[in-house]
Amino acid sequence: MLRDDPQVQRGYVVKRPDCLSVVPHRPLAIYATCNWTSDRGLKDRLTYTYPLNGHRLVEPGEKYDVALVFNKSKSAFLDYRRAYIIRCEPTLPKMEGVATHPHALVPFELGLPRHVLSDAASFPKWEEISGIWSAGRYWLPEMRIREEFANHLSAEVPQYHHIGRGDWSKLSTFKCALDCPYPWGQDDKDRWGNGWKWPAVLPYKYHVAIENSLVEGYFTEKLLDGIVAGCLVFYHGHESVVRWIDPDAFVRIDVSKPKEAAQVIRVALEEDWYQERKSIVHAAAQRLLVEMNPFNWPLDALIQGKVS
Repeated sequence: MLRDDPQVQRGYVVKRPDCLSVVPHRPLAIYATCNWTSDRGLKDRLTYTYPLNGHRLVEPGEKYDVALVFNKSKSAFLDYRRAYIIRCEPTLPKMEGVATHPHALVPFELGLPRHVLSDAASFPKWEEISGIWSAGRYWLPEMRIREEFANHLSAEVPQYHHIGRGDWSKLSTFKCALDCPYPWGQDDKDRWGNGWKWPAVLPYKYHVAIENSLVEGYFTEKLLDGIVAGCLVFYHGHESVVRWIDPDAFVRIDVSKPKEAAQVIRVALEEDWYQERKSIVHAAAQRLLVEMNPFNWPLDALIQGKVS
């Protein structure tokens, strides 16, 4: 199993949160907080999407046993002695004595309820290939390359559907911006504007995912969403991702070499790599939902004292 891999075990935790050495019970009361939306919005999202495995998410200000911090937080309710940090961005300040996860274990952005998400990889596919990213946003290294690749891919792979914000009027394969609303209030809607990703991923056999940065140990929902939705993902990201995700569950491409990357995609579509790797993708999806679920592993392992 993935959790038995010594490489993974070495990477998971720097130090157990002090509180977990004295927490004898399960389920835990968990306070979730992050730097991209409100605590209440994050709680709603996690409750909607993730199997909580008996744990309970608390409202901001309630008493809690342990905090799950996605990236970082300015919350007045956060006690870092009770915190487990899940890194979702390329950089994170070092925090002495705080348990830290070295790569992205992030809330999926598909927007499917947990009872549907658990079997999303088996959803019927009637579209060929999609990609989701916005135009005109260049504050991280790969963003300009990503936009340029959309133009190249559109010319080389006519089956491609591009979805995203910004001005894509000159892109022949542009399909739409995301318009599936969130299943709760305006909190996250105001932050992200376009709603959930599932209509742009779930019906497709293939999906193109390009990270904003190439940093060791860093990967995001850009890859995870595609796998959980049962897509064979063409992925531009750091090679270290294979320490956590089966390398046969996705196809690495280098979009800084657009002709070669597009050629790989064309061949995959012609030879139906999706059908060849479908079972591998489904197995990887289940690992993400179970073994890498932050409400299962690593919390259970921490409670049981299996990591230090």
